[in-house]
Amino acid sequence: MRIAVLTLTFLFLISCINTSAEEVDSNQDTEFTTLSGTVVDLDDNPITDVSISIMPMKQVGNGLQPIDNGRWGRFIPPVRLPIHDQLNPNNDEKEQNKYPLVIKTDQDGKFTTNKLPEGFIQLRMTPDESNTHMADKEIVSVQIGKITLYENEHDFGPDEKLSFKLESREVFENIKISVRQLLKIKAQVVSKDGQPIKNTRIRLSMILKGDQGSGSYGTSVITDDSGHFTYYRNEIGIYTVSVEYQNFKGGVTPFQLDYETPAPENLVIKLDGNPTNNNLEKLIGTRLETGKAPQAPPNVDPLEFQKLIQQERQEQIIKQKQQHRKKEVWIINPANGHAYKKIQCENWHDAQQTAIDELAHLVSINDVNEQLWLQTIFGRHPYWIGLNDIEEEGVWKWDSGEPVNYTNWTQHEVFGSTHTDAEKDYVAMTFHFGAWQSVAPDGKGGHSPLWHITRHAIIEKDGLISKKPKTESNDEE
Repeated sequence: MRIAVLTLTFLFLISCINTSAEEVDSNQDTEFTTLSGTVVDLDDNPITDVSISIMPMKQVGNGLQPIDNGRWGRFIPPVRLPIHDQLNPNNDEKEQNKYPLVIKTDQDGKFTTNKLPEGFIQLRMTPDESNTHMADKEIVSVQIGKITLYENEHDFGPDEKLSFKLESREVFENIKISVRQLLKIKAQVVSKDGQPIKNTRIRLSMILKGDQGSGSYGTSVITDDSGHFTYYRNEIGIYTVSVEYQNFKGGVTPFQLDYETPAPENLVIKLDGNPTNNNLEKLIGTRLETGKAPQAPPNVDPLEFQKLIQQERQEQIIKQKQQHRKKEVWIINPANGHAYKKIQCENWHDAQQTAIDELAHLVSINDVNEQLWLQTIFGRHPYWIGLNDIEEEGVWKWDSGEPVNYTNWTQHEVFGSTHTDAEKDYVAMTFHFGAWQSVAPDGKGGHSPLWHITRHAIIEKDGLISKKPKTESNDEE
């Protein structure tokens, strides 16, 4: 798709030759470009009161990124422009650096702006001001003179959006931007007891069966004050919609969605459980969300408030881990009759304690066939396994007490570490073809990314139980 964008850029530059750039006074001090035209629907009817976002872009390698935002595909909050007005009539430098620029059509569907900087720009429909952060329309094409540029229907990043390059002091008039209405899915999410899940980020999953085949899609949405969310799609077909929040799930009966058949009204998705309502929520009037730091109410001591936050976060982690463990199931390996299960954990010691609680042990891998079976069943992810040399440096043992008859050490470390080999007492199976790598606790005299990211383990049930090392360290971080 990057090649397509560069092609569009080239076509647009060709069209610049025929524009009325010469009409601009050469004595002007401004380096900005003027852009004007009309926004229409697919039947060529003007669309009033609709907003288009214009984001200046920078070239990074073979792709494009927003100049003020390193995250691909994400706009910073927009600055809205009045109809037929300039962004900054007072020439305030700080205001000129705010992007994206947002222009709005008038009662005839027309727009004008003369504050576009030279360089690459990108056009998008402006998201609405609700908590969906999505636009209800999408750009289909942009016509400039005799040239029409078409938007990529399956855009997955900024380098696949409709982008082109502007030269300074150019004037582009009578541009026609064609847009189409997107299909809307709106539903309310409630708990098992019928309470709305309000103002909360939830996981949304969709399975689509259409004329072009089947596919699945996942994203996150935020519910409003009544527990509703709205999401827009541009593909017609039969949709199966489900949501997940705090490890509780819910879904609705599949429904047809196209321009003749809108989604059913009053959709309600009921979770299979009741999310936690904690004391902190009652205190601050909202749920405690990851990445947010709520402020202490005026009548609460800040230090006590921070302690309460930490306590509630820890309780959430424990409950989520318990719920996750309940949902994991034992899988039997037909070759040896042993049962295996993936678990969530904080570190190697936490994983071993879970194995003991389940009358099992961290997995012991005894031959290449068992290794390949584990990779096939559990996938290529970092997992703690039972191998360690905690008791005696260089003498590797399975925590089940079984002899070490097989190893699968990596030829090159998948994750570098500043620890010495003598400090690396634990072993993780990496996502690089399941190869094993010895690991030391992060923060113990060095840095170990693999220790930090390995948050799952495989445990095995075959009548043996994990044996805690005699000289166990306090590596609990």
